[in-house]
Amino acid sequence: MALVSVGYEGTVDYPDYARAVTSGSRYTVEGPNDWHVTPVTSGADRTVRIAAGTGRGWGIRDTESESTDIQLDAPASGSRWDLIVAHRDWSTGVTDFRAVQGGSSRAIPSRDTDPGVVDDQPLALIRVTAGEQYPTDHVDLRCWSGDGGLVTVTRLALDYLEVPGTRVSVGDSMYTRVLEPNGTASWDLKAPTSDTGWQSLQLLNEDFSGVRRYRVMGNQGWLQVVATRTGGALRGADRPFMHFQSRYAPSEVCYGTAYVAGGNNLYRAYILPSGWAHVGPFDINSGNSIQVFITWPIG
Repeated sequence: MALVSVGYEGTVDYPDYARAVTSGSRYTVEGPNDWHVTPVTSGADRTVRIAAGTGRGWGIRDTESESTDIQLDAPASGSRWDLIVAHRDWSTGVTDFRAVQGGSSRAIPSRDTDPGVVDDQPLALIRVTAGEQYPTDHVDLRCWSGDGGLVTVTRLALDYLEVPGTRVSVGDSMYTRVLEPNGTASWDLKAPTSDTGWQSLQLLNEDFSGVRRYRVMGNQGWLQVVATRTGGALRGADRPFMHFQSRYAPSEVCYGTAYVAGGNNLYRAYILPSGWAHVGPFDINSGNSIQVFITWPIG
């Protein structure tokens, strides 16, 4: 079904007007599942599904009663991050869902931003990879509006909520868009100062034994691994050692060091925005020990 829109010329009555003017932001969706974009992992190639629900943008309130599927174009090579949007066109009075092709970086691409003419409300970033049938990653960019400001689930959404005065909660951190005397805009972060202490994490590789610990204090994270290889030798391996909750993950890849006793000693360790901490590629013999250290900024 097509989206049912109110706010375009000739479509507004008193109840519609009341709902629109109290949304409190340029963009928002109503409920936690409204317009949620997820990869379709069976059947169709490179397809995402946008859940039913209601969203708002620039005085237009749109409701879709059924889910909508969008198929993305295949990249010629490598990976590409496409932006899923609610596209509003004031000349036709129509809102629809569509994909805006991006680039190889995990970033919001250029989109229509001319409210009253044409405008795109960001909903999600989707990564498609050459040779892969299904999308290989996704980032939720939706935001929710209340009496006290906006809420979003990822810091990347701040990239389109850049108007000075905007207040956005991401997890337990509050971001406020402020202006310097010279007119430069930036995000002011207020986060609680907390300390998890050293916490043990689940052992993901049963062919290693040892201690895996992390600590988060304020907006900084630390990871330590001291383990011994109990399985056979590994050559050129890249192994995930731990997975962190999203609230403890970095916004981009951060690197550390791994030391293997014997042989070629130093290797790369890293943690991904998905929360997975890896070492690799590395070599290790059975019975050799490995020590890993990574530190990173949260969010």
